[in-house]
Amino acid sequence: MKLANCYDITDAGLRNLGSSLQSLDIGSCHKLTDIGLKHLSRCCPMLKHLNLESQHENISFEGLDILLFHSCPMIQSLNLRGCAEVDDDVLFCLAKYCKSLQNLSLQSCFLITDKGLEDLCQECTMIQHLDLSFCNEISDIGLHKISQSCPLIQLLNLENCQLITDVGLQLLLPVLPLFCIK
Repeated sequence: MKLANCYDITDAGLRNLGSSLQSLDIGSCHKLTDIGLKHLSRCCPMLKHLNLESQHENISFEGLDILLFHSCPMIQSLNLRGCAEVDDDVLFCLAKYCKSLQNLSLQSCFLITDKGLEDLCQECTMIQHLDLSFCNEISDIGLHKISQSCPLIQLLNLENCQLITDVGLQLLLPVLPLFCIK
């Protein structure tokens, strides 16, 4: 179900979505809060694809914790682009509870660091597409973890990651034939 940019969707609208729903796009639905995520955790346990892009102020770690880390263990694709609350604690929980994760966008999640990326890569070894663009705290150390722990990676977006150097790119050389860097 695609509801992106439906600006008048509220928490109440998510209360009775079907239990067999596997894909939900609620990116840029700015009236949604943690309460809406709680509703999703009760009614949509089969979610595999979730877009929470640009949920700036109203979604907190607590809401993500309830939805992703306790109610949706089958998440394979997750877009957290521009979610202001996403930090290393979120990545730690993704690593702990979302081991089927294959596609993850963390674009413009300014609070994540190499430590969070290390936690994620050690446990989420099924990742194929990872968008770290505009994540200003990711460095060569993070790239080293990706090269060591993500054997299935096919696409890695590092646009505007200003701490990445030639050294980091050299660390990726052993797996470069397997994936594309943007």
